[in-house]
Amino acid sequence: AAAPTAALHGAGKYVFGLFGSAFFHVFSIRGFENALMDFHLEEANMRRLIDALQNYAMKLIRQWAKIGVDALLFLDDWGTQRGLLMSPTTWRDFFKAGYATLFREAHRRGMDCFLHSCGNVLDIADDLIEIGLDVLDPIQVSAMDITELGRRFGGRITFCGSIDVQSLLPHATPQGVKDAVHRSMDVLGKPYGNSLILAPTNT
Repeated sequence: AAAPTAALHGAGKYVFGLFGSAFFHVFSIRGFENALMDFHLEEANMRRLIDALQNYAMKLIRQWAKIGVDALLFLDDWGTQRGLLMSPTTWRDFFKAGYATLFREAHRRGMDCFLHSCGNVLDIADDLIEIGLDVLDPIQVSAMDITELGRRFGGRITFCGSIDVQSLLPHATPQGVKDAVHRSMDVLGKPYGNSLILAPTNT
């Protein structure tokens, strides 16, 4: 179904393949409480599940490459308003290598990788950069300090988002929105070669 839509845009447009979740399905399949316990109580079975999800994701990457998209958008929300859903150590142990494999395969086939992860993911941003993530989305400013984000990671990855849909857009004046846009450009974009895609933080 995606092939005719992608073909409509031709070679002149930057086309996304909406990947959906790569590994976040562990929570869909097991439920949040069960999955969080499984990392400790059912480690072997959790690793089997993650391997199966990785194998499925690799097939999807190859199919998107055949269609000819320019980038893949992975939708895995690892952050809450205050931090990760689990310890950074657990995330690295169970998921980092898998993402590295997926990003490497996508790059090998000529596609960029966007990871949409709402919430505060500062604790694993270095890891994501290390394993080849191209764009971090949606830069949820209600959960992360964008000054810290720019200072620590600017110039090493492209940022996407940063215009707050929780406290700003529902209530701000037009001038307030303009001010937020210019602040994002000044803090996340201009100092780092304009590597910022301005967008609302959840779209």
